[in-house]
Amino acid sequence: MPDRAWHVVVLVMCLLGGCNANYVFDDAEYHPLGDPQAIIRGR
Repeated sequence: MPDRAWHVVVLVMCLLGGCNANYVFDDAEYHPLGDPQAIIRGR
């Protein structure tokens, strides 16, 4: 059973790690960092 718990912990860590993308909150919109078009999009 401890082996199974270890696998579950690794799976959860990988899934939560995917939530940490390169998005920032700016002008009430999320946009990827380094994407210059995202700043002027919607104007």
